[in-house]
This record gives sequence, C-alpha cells and structure tokens, in this order.
Amino acid sequence: MICEGCVVLNEMQNDMIIFYITRKPRRAVNTAGDIDYNYLENETQAYVIAYLYKNKISVSSLYAKEKGARQGTAVLEAMCDFVRQTFPGVKYVDLDDSTGVNPPKNIYYKLGFKVRDEITNNFINWDTWLNRYKGVDNPSEERRIDIRKLVKNIH
Repeated sequence: MICEGCVVLNEMQNDMIIFYITRKPRRAVNTAGDIDYNYLENETQAYVIAYLYKNKISVSSLYAKEKGARQGTAVLEAMCDFVRQTFPGVKYVDLDDSTGVNPPKNIYYKLGFKVRDEITNNFINWDTWLNRYKGVDNPSEERRIDIRKLVKNIH
C-alpha cells in the first residue's frame, strides 16, 4: 500500500505530465496551465513532474515526503506505465536531478540510472563512474535510463 487513504493521480498539459500521490484529490494544474506547487508540497505524499520530448521523458522534479517508503518509486512507476501505453516511441527517462543521499541508498543509483561522464560526455554505469572518479561523492545531475529497464528495475 502506498499510504493509508492515498490515491495516485495524473494530469497532462501540453508536453507536461504530473503524477502525484495524495489523500486530498484535486487538480495540481490550474486552468491557466500553471502547477500549484503549494498543493503539491502541502497536500501530496509524492509527485513527479516530467516533460515529453521526442523519444524521451525528462523528469524535472521528483519529491517524496517519506524517504524510504517507496513513494517516489511508486509515482515513477505510474508515470512509466502511462508513458509506455500512451507514447510508445519514448525510449529514455532523463533527469537533471540529484538527491542528498549518496549510493547505495540513492534512488537513482538503486534504480539503475546511468550518469554522464565528465570526460567522454557519454552516459556510463554509476559504479564505473564511482571507480573512475574516486573521492567524489556524486556525479553531475544528468542521469538516463532506458524506460523498459527502469520499469524492470522498479519491479
């Protein structure tokens, strides 16, 4: 169970997709198309905001009130299921986000996201990055994973 009395909702506005877990269902996007961040931060348990681009979905924000409760993973899973059904041409999930938690407890590390190598500019396995850049806690904030692999890793 995600949380007592919670539901997972989603909204789409143009190329923006929001999934959120809440006890108080209402719209997170107003009629002008603006995100109600006050509602998202105060009334939800977790949310993900992402934008659709050609063959990828770009996550701009992932938030969960309860760390370690798998709520962030739950909204990512709901988003991936929706995207795969609705936009079958999407191949990657990108994000420009980091957490305050280092591997192995970092959600993106756990889910298998690759990170951008500062030298080659390619996406590489996180463990490879950690071995290559010893003494540095976290790579740049750019992460990428194949959407099918992300769905597999979530389960």
